Amino acid sequence: MIAATRGCGSDARRSAKAGAAMRAALSDTPGWIWDGQGANPLFAFLKAADHVLVTEDSANMATEAASTGRPVHLLPMVPRRPSPQFARLREAREASGAARPVDPALPVWTYTPLDETRRAASAVLEAFAARG
Repeated sequence: MIAATRGCGSDARRSAKAGAAMRAALSDTPGWIWDGQGANPLFAFLKAADHVLVTEDSANMATEAASTGRPVHLLPMVPRRPSPQFARLREAREASGAARPVDPALPVWTYTPLDETRRAASAVLEAFAARG
């Protein structure tokens, strides 16, 4: 099962082209690829997954995947222009124990699922409290 992001603005056009290319390249592969129509099945996919493969450029996807407790395999990306962002995200997810570089053997490991929404909400409440 594959769910690619819809993106927004010019990203949406690139995402649509990338999604079409991915569907064409994988058309003979068993499974199901979401075509972007209808409700996004991402959360259903995450709930059903034994493993989650995520491109390292998506902070949201990597974090949502790391909230499942299932192994998260990070797929490397070749950026158009070098950015330390990919490395920081990868290092943070690997340090949490949630993610590792992709391994075709799909090893299994366990970790405490991330709860970044709760962590972010706590930080906001603390910031408001500090302001008085």
